[in-house]
Amino acid sequence: MRILVLLSVLMAASACSLPQPASPSPGPWRLSGTVFSSADALSPDRPLGGATLTIVEGINVSANVTTDANGRYAFAALESGRFTLSISAHGYASVTPVVELHGDTEANFALKPR
Repeated sequence: MRILVLLSVLMAASACSLPQPASPSPGPWRLSGTVFSSADALSPDRPLGGATLTIVEGINVSANVTTDANGRYAFAALESGRFTLSISAHGYASVTPVVELHGDTEANFALKPR
C-alpha cells in the first residue's frame, strides 16, 4: 500500500510540472523575400521585377502579390499552415514550392529563363 501511494504522489507531481505544449498562433504572418532571375551557373542571380506569386492550394488560397522593380515581394497577412505557391514571370519557367508558414518568414526564390 505504501508503495502504491508513493507512486501515485510521484505521478501526480510529474503531471503538474510538465510544460503544456504551445499551440501555434494562427497569424496573421508575413511572408516576404526576393525573386531572382537565375540564367545559369556562371551568371550571378539578379532581382526579377514583375514576377507574380499566387497561392494556388491550401490555406490562404488565391492570395497574390507581384514583385517590385527590385524583385521584392510581401504577403502582409497570411494564416498559419501549409500551402502551394505558384511563382511565374513572362519568359521564365514557373515554380510551385510548398510553404509551411508558422511565423514571419523571409524566403527567396529563383526562376530560370525558358
